[in-house]
Amino acid sequence: MKLKLSILILLLCTAFATKANWNWHKRTNLLNCKRDQAVGFSIGIQGYVCCGMDTNNITLNDLWCYNSFTNTWSQKANLPGAPRRCPFGFAINGLGYVGGGIADSSTYGTRFTDLYAYDPNTNAWTTKAAYTTTGNGVYRCASTSCNGKGYVIGGRNSFSSTNTVYEYNPLTDTWLMRAMFPGVPTSSGGRDGGVAFSMNLKVYFGTGRDDSFYQNDFWEYDPATDIWTRKADLPGVGRQSAVGFVVQNKGFIATGSNGGFLKDCWWYDVTTNQWNFANNFDGSGRKSAVAFSILDSGYIATGKAASGTKQDLYVTADEPIAPSLIEEIDNFTFSVSPNPCINQPLTIHFNSALNAAKIELYNLQGQLVYTDQCHGNNYDLPAPPQKGNYWLVVSNQTFKTVTKQVTFN
Repeated sequence: MKLKLSILILLLCTAFATKANWNWHKRTNLLNCKRDQAVGFSIGIQGYVCCGMDTNNITLNDLWCYNSFTNTWSQKANLPGAPRRCPFGFAINGLGYVGGGIADSSTYGTRFTDLYAYDPNTNAWTTKAAYTTTGNGVYRCASTSCNGKGYVIGGRNSFSSTNTVYEYNPLTDTWLMRAMFPGVPTSSGGRDGGVAFSMNLKVYFGTGRDDSFYQNDFWEYDPATDIWTRKADLPGVGRQSAVGFVVQNKGFIATGSNGGFLKDCWWYDVTTNQWNFANNFDGSGRKSAVAFSILDSGYIATGKAASGTKQDLYVTADEPIAPSLIEEIDNFTFSVSPNPCINQPLTIHFNSALNAAKIELYNLQGQLVYTDQCHGNNYDLPAPPQKGNYWLVVSNQTFKTVTKQVTFN
């Protein structure tokens, strides 16, 4: 199969400088049904969406996998626990974890404490230690992983918000209560519908709704010292049910609700403690969407908008934009042979000679197993140590990534 790609040749003059721009691009819609209040996480080159609530207010426990290289969705094994909305989730060491949540559309539904781990290699779930032994389930909380552990922050455990912080250790399958989220001085500290992500061995958390207000405060939590430190507030309006993700060591917060439906997207510079406006999300303004990161791109999917519940998917990346002439060439292709490849190098042939192109080989879990540079029309790729299916990725400064699936037997 030959893949076609538009190669962007940037003709720059010394009077102009190339800049970067964050742009959104639509991808294949999630299959099955529209939903909001689901949870998302990523493992390797694949993103996952689990649970949520459909347009008929029916809660779900299905799991869907998005392959970023093929732009396709596939259904995986259902979460073993009961259907739910607003669960928490994170990924650690190649496993996805989902737990908590509430059983139905009302605030009187059962609030869950259970936790499950998903292994994409076996397409199977394993029951893990409950979120808490007190019997108080939690939903609409923020969650992320950091340095091999999972963190669950705030949420609702009855009819009020909580400021509890729990740390999950997958090596011991245990939960540990950490320093409570302090909150802003005018509130009790309880917070639900906030956003969390991690960078540089620190957890970052902000926004959400407290006793009475939509907040835009932003905090850093250091697991090593168990200390919270307030950082620069999000410049946008206070909000709850936004999404967060990390791309290129930049933390993003986007969408959410302050009574209406928001679509602004901001990124945080951890080195300068400053926020920067990235763009406006290309889809409808929404709340209760899911987000995940794959390689150098961030994804937002599903959610609730003014026009109804969504099942769309968008991706954003840092793209070079030149303010001068852009010439499009539509005939870039490459072929590989033999494919499948048996006990010999795989030959890559390009229809145009390449200069300093990057050759990368990823396994299906998204792990880089080989990389090199290519010059010219042909390149011989050695067989990896393990047999099986792989993704071949070719890229350089003048065109975006081109991918092809290859097999070594």
